[in-house]
Amino acid sequence: MRPTIFQCLMGGYLAIMFLVFSFGAYVAFELNRLSHINHIAAGVDSDVINIAESLSTRLRILVSIEKKHWISQDSDFYLLFSRRQDEFLEQLSLLESLIYENESSAFFKKALTFSHSYFNGVDDWKKHGESVSFSSYELKRNELVQTLLSSLKQIVQAGNRMRDEKIRISESISTKVLWVTIAFAIACIVLSLTVTLLTTRRIVRPIVLFQRKTRDIAAGKYMKIEELRAPREICNLAGEFNAMSERLQELDRLKEDFISHLSHTLRTPLTAIWEASEMLNKGIFDHDPKSQSQLMTIVGNECRRLIFSVNRILDLSRMESKMMDYRFVEADLNELIQSALSRLSPIAQAKNVTMNFLPKADLPRVLVDPDQLHQLLDNLIGNALKYTDPEGSITLDVQVPAAAGGLLHISVTDSGCGIEPHNMQDIFDKFRRIEDEKNTIRGSGLGLAISRHIVKAHGGSIWVESKKGCGSTFYFSLPPASLS
Repeated sequence: MRPTIFQCLMGGYLAIMFLVFSFGAYVAFELNRLSHINHIAAGVDSDVINIAESLSTRLRILVSIEKKHWISQDSDFYLLFSRRQDEFLEQLSLLESLIYENESSAFFKKALTFSHSYFNGVDDWKKHGESVSFSSYELKRNELVQTLLSSLKQIVQAGNRMRDEKIRISESISTKVLWVTIAFAIACIVLSLTVTLLTTRRIVRPIVLFQRKTRDIAAGKYMKIEELRAPREICNLAGEFNAMSERLQELDRLKEDFISHLSHTLRTPLTAIWEASEMLNKGIFDHDPKSQSQLMTIVGNECRRLIFSVNRILDLSRMESKMMDYRFVEADLNELIQSALSRLSPIAQAKNVTMNFLPKADLPRVLVDPDQLHQLLDNLIGNALKYTDPEGSITLDVQVPAAAGGLLHISVTDSGCGIEPHNMQDIFDKFRRIEDEKNTIRGSGLGLAISRHIVKAHGGSIWVESKKGCGSTFYFSLPPASLS
């Protein structure tokens, strides 16, 4: 099943929306990652560097206070040393909580070990300084301090390297997001143009084809639109367009048939009237009253024939526009059929055709317009007479089938030439004439079309069953007066 225009557009828009959501998710992930890296670089790493540098400074101050204490032997300097020691250890503990990577952690463990060794050495010297030479203590202390300062310096350097690496990663992420944004913008533009181009092409190309076909129809060329590669609505429109084209072609053909029929119908009686009038005007039969009477009879008959043809056309026009007046009365169907047979019996006798009808007793009365039903029966029986060869037969019958819901089925069966299967489809259309193998029987082509309208106005239906060479049977149904 072909997608609709809405489905095509929604498919393109969903692709663009998926691209947008994917880009949004990617950008959100990268920005979150960038924020985390910047937080660590600007917060944790900077704090580690600052605290390590601060500890180096504090350590030098502690050594200076310690020296002053040993030189002056002033207990206030020792108390000050103890306070500074506590602050140093507190900062060292804070540094431990901030270190998260292995390299700085190894340096910190060394600094922690050396700091405890230094402070323990000061305490031991304070308690047992008399048993150890000061020069030996000082040498050992200086080594510890230098090692501790070296460890703190390595922590600072490691922190700087980590911070620089995070800055580099941040710049890389920013550059990557920038290029992805540019690529996304280009992809969105290309996808939007592609969706627009494809959708427009699938719509515009059929419209251009419709325009060309419309011009062809205006020029009298009724061509169908072949299968389109287009949305479902356009394909449905093409189907409606083809149906319209076929209908217009049919109407054009009907118009030609109508003009041909009208010219033929009018020309023959008018020619006869004109010729008879010319003879009378020229006085050709002034001394032959019998011939003059015959000419006047011809003029009268042709005038009646002309009026009859015009009336049939007017009746069909009123029926098609639903402006026909019907005067319904209850009537006996047997009497209506016998009356029609009586009117047409001279034609049947002249052609040596037998007409059979056996009236049915206890038939329900019908609510009909007698004049219109006479016309219906005249059309069907008249057609049967036209297409039945001499020595043939026509049979009328009335049945009330149980499966028909009370409707009366009237049939007119002839032993004529029958109807070709391809004519069965449109035999009830106006200006249609039944063709046999030899020629086309003369007629108006309106009888069966009028018959269909009459039956429909009476609440029934009409149909035909036929086999070529075996005659035809025309059926029509009528509701009884009790159902009407």
